[in-house]
Amino acid sequence: MSTNVPVLEAILHPPLGALTRELIPGVFTGAHDFTRPGGPLNVNAYGLTWDIVTLPAGWSIVFGEPNLYEPRLLQAHTVHTGLDGHDLISEYHDFAAEGIYWLWANPFPTRVHVEISPGVSLAFFWIIV
Repeated sequence: MSTNVPVLEAILHPPLGALTRELIPGVFTGAHDFTRPGGPLNVNAYGLTWDIVTLPAGWSIVFGEPNLYEPRLLQAHTVHTGLDGHDLISEYHDFAAEGIYWLWANPFPTRVHVEISPGVSLAFFWIIV
């Protein structure tokens, strides 16, 4: 028997058509931790997306929808903090495309960490409602 609560489900995972992007100011290279504090939450967003600003010469591109880049553009993971103060990586991914919406499986992480491939610079956006 399902005990889904529609309002709670909409809050934790809103409809795709309700999502918008909010620019994280700056152009990023290397490693970064992102937070978007709001109320009791360290990251009050539903996900992250990015656009390529610069790409090194010689990278392989497989054209399609979306284009795929080789090697990967970035690795990213969400960090949640348990009641005992222990940080845990709740999910991680290698990303080879830009412009996709990475919506977190476990909402409201403590922080989001990205490792951008050498020579790549990216603009990041929070996915919010």
